[in-house]
Amino acid sequence: MDIPLAERVPGLDTARNLRIVKEGQTYFAVVTLRRSMPEPKPIRKAVALDPNHKNFAYGVGTDGKAFEIQNLGGLRETDKRIDKLKSRRDRRQRRSRLVEVVRQDQSVGRHWEPSRRWNRINQALKRAEQKRRDQTKHFLFSGSNKLCKNYDLIGVGDYAPAQGDAGLGKKANRAMQNRSLLGRFKSILLWVARRSGKSAEVFDETRTTRTCSEPDCGHIVQGGIQPNIREWTCVQCGTTHIRDENAAKNILVRMLRIRSLTPRTHAFSGI
Repeated sequence: MDIPLAERVPGLDTARNLRIVKEGQTYFAVVTLRRSMPEPKPIRKAVALDPNHKNFAYGVGTDGKAFEIQNLGGLRETDKRIDKLKSRRDRRQRRSRLVEVVRQDQSVGRHWEPSRRWNRINQALKRAEQKRRDQTKHFLFSGSNKLCKNYDLIGVGDYAPAQGDAGLGKKANRAMQNRSLLGRFKSILLWVARRSGKSAEVFDETRTTRTCSEPDCGHIVQGGIQPNIREWTCVQCGTTHIRDENAAKNILVRMLRIRSLTPRTHAFSGI
């Protein structure tokens, strides 16, 4: 069966493969095209991101700007709605009616059909899950594209929330793992950067939170800093740090050092 394309796809004559995927109730044709990647662009501006569970990430750039990326709004409410629909659906009778079907070879096949109530709730659940996928996909791709538009080198810490993080209860850990988009964000960011001719890397962020980011200090707080402490003061130099901003600065310095790049000023005004 031939199905016409809704819109013209540039370079379709160089397609390598085609696969059909289903998301919710919608089928998508995914075409892989062969194309050459752009040459890496010179690094003029860099930014480091500190991912965490309070917000999505905190960034500090060599242009002296610091910014906070908030978590996707409404995600918690969407998850609650999905959980509620699942609970309502599972309370309904799944096996409602036994149906017999006579096949072409005259053999009889039997299967159970769910109730109309179960089907209606299941359809609502699929729509809610599709909406969540669309929202998160747009959030991750638009954020990655904006970062690649403004910076030539993007570094992101390798933090990911895990069960048993210090100072967090079981309920908080479950909520973080269910809603965390950090793993997908890193993969998407690396792909968008490569497609844009920019550079993106994931860096080890060990001790970046509890290390003073002042160039002449570098004091490390022994024993770490509890997650609920959002600001802390260095006992050695007396500087008060915003937790996430301090970590992002340390990741930025680490990234520039590995790349053999040096910020011109303490304020990270440029490379």
